[in-house]
Amino acid sequence: MQVYYITRASLKTANKQYNNTGNDYEMTFNADTQMTLCEEQSGLPSIKFNFVSINQLAEKQPNTTVGRFIKTYVL
Repeated sequence: MQVYYITRASLKTANKQYNNTGNDYEMTFNADTQMTLCEEQSGLPSIKFNFVSINQLAEKQPNTTVGRFIKTYVL
């Protein structure tokens, strides 16, 4: 896992109407944004996942985000 320091970005409250990630905030990068790799290995934040098994996908509502890049669609 790699962690980065991010400076000169905008952090604002997520607009739940347009943001379906489940996060309360969203970050916007601009031309001045800088990302620097964090070299420390201890005390890093953990990553949280909410996995859904394949057999549960049919039970999800259309346009539900079940993973970072997986979205359900009506067929």
